Amino acid sequence: EFEKGVPKDWTYVNLLELADITYGYAFDSSKFNTEGIGKKIIRIRNIPISRSSDYTDEVPHDKYLIQTGDFLVGMDGDFHMNRWFDEESYLVQRSCRIKSKLNIHSAYIRQAIKAPIHFFQSTILGATVGHLGAKHLNSIEILIPNSEHESLFLELNRLDELILNLELQNRKLEVMRDSLLPRLISGKLSVENLDIHFPPSMQEQ
Repeated sequence: EFEKGVPKDWTYVNLLELADITYGYAFDSSKFNTEGIGKKIIRIRNIPISRSSDYTDEVPHDKYLIQTGDFLVGMDGDFHMNRWFDEESYLVQRSCRIKSKLNIHSAYIRQAIKAPIHFFQSTILGATVGHLGAKHLNSIEILIPNSEHESLFLELNRLDELILNLELQNRKLEVMRDSLLPRLISGKLSVENLDIHFPPSMQEQ
């Protein structure tokens, strides 16, 4: 049942009441490196691929640490949104983390904020690139179902966790593949004695 285009008993709640927003730290870029010195950093360009090969030995407050599974938003150019699948890393300025205050809302909020941010992407105009600011994020209103739909929140969280686990497993397999392929190609790793069983479709007739 709807009232004024909104499901009955659902309410709009400001994003700041539902989630904590952490903005990235203004690191000294001269200390960035690709030699693995220090801890990984997350810049805007890292958000779409959710991995980084850049590091810094600068040590800011722990509040800038991003954990695996956190939801990130880039705030310049294309406002990319993605969960972080790489290891614990520091968040660099012009990006932010949005984290639900209550775990039950975690997956729902990640989905619900995509439409408002896409709207800002299409309406914010700048001389060269768009800039998403705190004033934009602070204005977002999220439509929250009533308590009768708690089971749907839990199911959405379960599916969200499955996606996270599958992605992490895929990345482990990528590491194994990348370490094995050179050895297979070079012949250092022999497959002669492996008992390989081909499916019927691949067997000789």
